[in-house]
Amino acid sequence: MNILKMYNDTIKQQQVDDTMLINFVPASKENVVSSLAIKVKQNTQLQILYTNDEKTKLDILIEVEDGVTFSLGEIRTGNQYKVCYRYTLKKQSQVYLNRFHYVKEIKEYDAVSLEGEEALFESIIKTVSTNEEKYEMIVNHKASKTKSFTVHHAVNKEDGEMKCYITNEVPKGIKGCEINQKSQIITMNHKECTIKPILLIDEEDVIAEHAAHIGTFEEDSLFYLESRGLSRKKATELMIKGFLQKGITLLNKDTLQEILKK
Repeated sequence: MNILKMYNDTIKQQQVDDTMLINFVPASKENVVSSLAIKVKQNTQLQILYTNDEKTKLDILIEVEDGVTFSLGEIRTGNQYKVCYRYTLKKQSQVYLNRFHYVKEIKEYDAVSLEGEEALFESIIKTVSTNEEKYEMIVNHKASKTKSFTVHHAVNKEDGEMKCYITNEVPKGIKGCEINQKSQIITMNHKECTIKPILLIDEEDVIAEHAAHIGTFEEDSLFYLESRGLSRKKATELMIKGFLQKGITLLNKDTLQEILKK
């Protein structure tokens, strides 16, 4: 398993084989944003653990070669983040992404470019929002028969304010694409939350779906757990943990469990 551990946008541990190339450029007076470039040459997996105790800014560039499958698991904890992801997928390449965020504040921008036919991008992001969080993802289908599946699940509590914008673009002439967006925010406070699923599709030969939900857990589900002897608080905690773990398969289970205990 390839592993990167980053603290305050500097690499503290790097254990990477020859399936990928890593290039890290720290912030400087000339370049105020740190940059992490990952070029994936062969089928592989990577775990990245981020933490910080100060405000950080990071650009992450990920390029996946023809026919390569890349699985990326990320856990981000700590203070305030500004991060920009840029993904480039070549012909028949596949990216499977699992991310879990439990931070004070984050503003994130993701740009996904599906440049080769039959490229696949699958993203599952889970977040616990206790302050202001904003996510914006744009998936550009530049080649035919490309697929993108995006899931964003968030639990909003304390002073959390969650904003989630997901855009898919398919220009005319790019045929046979598949798109599925699913966003859900479980809100435990009275702060404003926003989900904007945007489909900019100029081609008829496309399958596109989206679902968005903001609210609390279904009362019937909570009542069922209470009928089995759990308190309302314990029932809610159990459902939150299940909601945040569902679909996550690429993350270190021990680290994830430690975060969920909080």
